[in-house]
Amino acid sequence: MRLSIQEVLDYKNCPQLYKFKHVDFLPEKKELSDYFRQVIRQTISYYYFCMIDKNERSLNNLFTKWEQLWFCEDIESNFKEEDIREKSNMAVTLLKNFYRYASNEKVTPIAVDFKYDAMFEGDTNLHIVGTIPLIKLLNDKTRGRETNLVFFSYSPYMPDDFLGKIDLNTTVATYAFRKGFETKESNVILCNIGKKQEVALQKSGEDFVRARKALFNIATGIENRIFYPSDNRLNCGKCRFKIFCMNEKAMEDRYVVSKGLDNRKQCSRNS
Repeated sequence: MRLSIQEVLDYKNCPQLYKFKHVDFLPEKKELSDYFRQVIRQTISYYYFCMIDKNERSLNNLFTKWEQLWFCEDIESNFKEEDIREKSNMAVTLLKNFYRYASNEKVTPIAVDFKYDAMFEGDTNLHIVGTIPLIKLLNDKTRGRETNLVFFSYSPYMPDDFLGKIDLNTTVATYAFRKGFETKESNVILCNIGKKQEVALQKSGEDFVRARKALFNIATGIENRIFYPSDNRLNCGKCRFKIFCMNEKAMEDRYVVSKGLDNRKQCSRNS
């Protein structure tokens, strides 16, 4: 069985969301925030590709790339100009933060947006495909020579080492790196550009065992078409498929009520 890490995370967050998105292929309107995250990621990747190609990687060059990607017809024709400008101003701050972080590092990018295919052996082998944003080699006088896997975020919250430790995305990516490169990384770096902070994690064998169990449980649920709705108010409140979920919930409730009425009628006949 082959799954993308995004499919895995969607099922983990809500099996019914997975069904709507990956089985029913219900329409999913792309929000401006989706474009924002996508273009920020592309701009950061561009910076490291410039390093690999030995091209200019100044802050102005980053801004130019951002503007080329952001002010496009797809975005400008679907969203209000003031909202587009507001997001662009946010991007300026984030890119400044990123540039301060990246330009002071003595690093050599090994791979940017590295695509992996991690195989987990079982009765049926499970393949998980995904992307590692950055694999970099760090040369530092105090820290020495390090090979780090870097995952960027732009959230208003601080990087959390405990949540990062149990995070499936970074754990599967680390497992794939070790299998593919036949070496162990020095650190898994969670870099929060908004907060200008990072957390360095160490992944262990226990993390991979825990991830493997979770992955096979998810794969079993998908194979057996177990698509129950997740009872999480935070996720449900911002879910784009909420209206469909509410319709299905209403149909389930009507089924339960009608079944109950049928049982009552049967009981009254028997009595």
